Amino acid sequence: MQPMNPVEPPITPRLLSQKDAAKYLGCAYWAVRELCWKGELKPIRIGKRDCIDIRDLDALVEKRKELAK
Repeated sequence: MQPMNPVEPPITPRLLSQKDAAKYLGCAYWAVRELCWKGELKPIRIGKRDCIDIRDLDALVEKRKELAK
């Protein structure tokens, strides 16, 4: 009889590609690129790919919500 393996919880990535960051925000890829160029988002270089911290995306949304008040 084989031992039972507990079900592991799914891993939520902390870093997203710019394309996935755009999907997360519900905007265009180029909007994320522009936010990076303006310095509103700080990409992290992993190899040849720029990644965005999901916490930075959440902070950006909260900041924009505060500005809209």
